Amino acid sequence: MVETGRRLPSLTGLRFFLAASVLAAHLFVDATFFADPGLRTAVLPLESLAACAVSGFFVLSGFVLAWTHRPGEPAGAFWRRRLWRIGPAHALGWLGAVAFAVLAADSALPNGLPLHCGPGFGAISLLLLQGWAPDLALNACFNSPSWSISCEVFFYALFPLLIAAARRLPARRLGAAWTVLAVAVLSLPLPALAVGGPVLGGDLPLSAESVWLCYFFPPARLAEFALGIVTARLVRAGRWPRVPRTVLLLSCAPAAALTPFLPAPFRFGALGTVPLTLLIAHLARADAEGRSGLPARPALTALGEASYALYILHWPLLLTVRHLTGEDRTFGVPAGLVLVAACALLAQGTALLAHRFVERPLAQRFSRRRSPAPAPPGEPARAPTA
Repeated sequence: MVETGRRLPSLTGLRFFLAASVLAAHLFVDATFFADPGLRTAVLPLESLAACAVSGFFVLSGFVLAWTHRPGEPAGAFWRRRLWRIGPAHALGWLGAVAFAVLAADSALPNGLPLHCGPGFGAISLLLLQGWAPDLALNACFNSPSWSISCEVFFYALFPLLIAAARRLPARRLGAAWTVLAVAVLSLPLPALAVGGPVLGGDLPLSAESVWLCYFFPPARLAEFALGIVTARLVRAGRWPRVPRTVLLLSCAPAAALTPFLPAPFRFGALGTVPLTLLIAHLARADAEGRSGLPARPALTALGEASYALYILHWPLLLTVRHLTGEDRTFGVPAGLVLVAACALLAQGTALLAHRFVERPLAQRFSRRRSPAPAPPGEPARAPTA
């Protein structure tokens, strides 16, 4: 059995790289800063990388919650802690998006989707219910990245049942359960191929309903979260095989390279989920065995702690900068790169401040476990924040 009394700082560092991938896609693709059409085409694969990163977040969330779970914790206490973990930064991002909607009342995304859709959509976004409606305009309204938090809320609601089921699985069956979930992740985009409707056009030959079904719909993403839970159990039970680093590289790199060329429903992260799961398990096992590497460096773990704030706050900041520079204005490569760098620094600085002065104080005040009782044998004493 793997020793689990250690923290897993590598997974905290990994969170920064995942959030940075999403930020890069929004800066280089969605912001449309660059005038060169060849460059705009060249950076389109960043969208697939960002989709893979979101899948990685879902797997990582399931892994960390399973790793830190204490048997006997009331479901209500767990839900309260998760609320105080995701709520403050989400509220800040939502307020920022509302402020932008007031600033730019007639603005739209480059693809024509409106950025504000009225008080009703605003309330749905605030309550994190937008993932349940097959309406891409709703997902784009206000703070667009919060659609994935809508999925997370669904996962949290089911977690007490999922972790109980995972703990009842005999260790010898964990491998089979992992395989079933991995196949489910790879197969779930298939139903979207059968969904009709007007095609969105461009480089995405799918209907809006198909995109919603294979990407935004919370139940469609549940297998990724469950895969993280089972992976954590495998690592803890000492049944996770040692995967050489070369194998990890040979699985992650092709997944990232091939995703943009797959059938449209598979461009939303399905191919990258399993390689990222292998990486998460590898990093967690290395940490547990005292072999932490680059992602566990203090600077990266500090950025990783603020990664949720970076993920959820960067969008309204980016839209505001884009509006102030002129929504239809494009720039040459040098000026565009300067704008991208400035936006990245602004987003990261805002995230660090929000984590330091909003997220962390509120989490320390409201989201800690009330009982300081020691963890049962085999359970981690300390672990990364999910």
